[in-house]
Amino acid sequence: MYDDLTPVMIVAALKNVKEFHIDLIDLTHELVNENGELDEVKVALKRKEIDEAADQAEAYVKSVREAVSRITRFQERSYVVNPNH
Repeated sequence: MYDDLTPVMIVAALKNVKEFHIDLIDLTHELVNENGELDEVKVALKRKEIDEAADQAEAYVKSVREAVSRITRFQERSYVVNPNH
């Protein structure tokens, strides 16, 4: 599907995707008990942090989806320019 993509196209598509550290992943490690299950008390105490981390993760997902969309548009343009594919 992406055979005609050049490195320049990929860099252009990814240039607006910022590097993220997903806090939600770190929080999950803090919120489990010794049995590996979520500790409801810890979850309740860190509710605000969890909500902020979830918002952060959603923003990251949105930026990645936008990058994938740009790559797809580059591919579609490639087919228009090179209709023999």
